[in-house]
Amino acid sequence: MKKILLLLGFVAFFHLISTNGVYAAQVTLGAHDKVIKICDLPDTEDYTSSDGKLFDFGYKYTVFEVIFLPIFQKGEGQIVGYIDDDNYVVLSESDIQNIAKTNKIQNLAGLAKIPFWDVWGGKLVAIAVILLLVFSIIRDRYKKIDE
Repeated sequence: MKKILLLLGFVAFFHLISTNGVYAAQVTLGAHDKVIKICDLPDTEDYTSSDGKLFDFGYKYTVFEVIFLPIFQKGEGQIVGYIDDDNYVVLSESDIQNIAKTNKIQNLAGLAKIPFWDVWGGKLVAIAVILLLVFSIIRDRYKKIDE
């Protein structure tokens, strides 16, 4: 019965993938840069990138991922001009200070916080998987001893 349910689960999963047009899943492995928005800036010409896109303050950091699970962060992050999740503008330290002073933003470094999922999420999932594996091995050993 368990094998039939598992087989039906795989069939349903692959059916959902094929009907939604997702033909290949992108598996992440290694270090990736992520950019998050930390503070809004006014939508003026002063805060536009070289290609004409408006930016806000963002925080760029590097995270090491294994199959979409962030395991740890590499190095220190930096404050950048956030355009979207994939694009940013590198700002000099003097530019950051001038923009923060002009817009009366205090403690900009305090706003730069990495999301909970990127800090702890992958570690918690990895620990849970390891614990499940250990408990299943222990349970199987006790079943064999009882028999």
